[in-house]
Amino acid sequence: MVYSAGDVAYVRFFADQNTKVVTTLNKVGYQVFENTAWAVEVANKPGELGNVCKTLGKEGVNIVNVYGYAGTNNTSWLIFTVDEF
Repeated sequence: MVYSAGDVAYVRFFADQNTKVVTTLNKVGYQVFENTAWAVEVANKPGELGNVCKTLGKEGVNIVNVYGYAGTNNTSWLIFTVDEF
C-alpha cells in the first residue's frame, strides 16, 4: 500500500524477515518505521471480515488498517494493524 502526505510517500511492507527489510532499506537511505500487524486466518466466505471486526470492536480494539489476502482453498487471511494493543 502506498499513500502520501505532502512531500512524503509511505509504503507498507509485510515481511517474514523484518530485520533484513529494515537493514536493506536503511542502507539505501530510506527512513523506516515499524509497527506490529496481526494475521488472522478466516473462512473464505462472505461476512468473515465483518465477524472479525465486530469481535475486535466489542473488545474496544480500534482498527487502523486492514488488508485481505485470498489465500488458498477455502481460507483467506486478514491482516490488521491497531492503534493500541
